[in-house]
Amino acid sequence: MPAFVVLDSISLHTPDSRPLFDELTLAIGRERIGLVGRNGCGKSILLRLIAGEVEPSAGSIHRAGSIGVLAQIADERLTV
Repeated sequence: MPAFVVLDSISLHTPDSRPLFDELTLAIGRERIGLVGRNGCGKSILLRLIAGEVEPSAGSIHRAGSIGVLAQIADERLTV
């Protein structure tokens, strides 16, 4: 199965220069995957990198097709 998204040697740092990813290489196909980790370890920022919302400090991202994002923020007006 060909890769849908390929991250090649991705590096990303926080605004205070703390490294989140260094030389991360990953290929994702069209299968379902899970992303698991502690709070604050960079899961959301990795997804934002894949979606193209954030640019890496180094490395490249290749996407085949389009990527959709569903924000998981609840609208307080809808809470009962």
